[in-house]
Amino acid sequence: MKIRDELRQMIAEANKAAGIGQHDMAKKWYLLAIDAAENDRWLVGSLYINLGTNAEAASRDKNAVVYFRKAIEALENLRGDGFLECAHAYYHLADILIEINHPDATKYAEAARNNLYWAI
Repeated sequence: MKIRDELRQMIAEANKAAGIGQHDMAKKWYLLAIDAAENDRWLVGSLYINLGTNAEAASRDKNAVVYFRKAIEALENLRGDGFLECAHAYYHLADILIEINHPDATKYAEAARNNLYWAI
């Protein structure tokens, strides 16, 4: 089996586990997929977004913040779909920070808007 096939299977397992509320199992699969994705910054960033939404669903907002920031690191300055995915990460991060009245929430919301602007 090719590495890409294995990677697709890892992502499918992670998504399946997340979809049925098995958040720890989903986390395990997403982290394995991130390791397998190696230097594919777009895929790594997208998987960190998935990890962040999985952490949010498990009421682990502090972990979600870490994952969304890692997604932004991976996706920042990527052209095309990278802008859209980065906007997605910024949006989720801003949403969590707004809920806790964090002073940086507006900064991340603006970054989401700016990335969305460049995506279209």
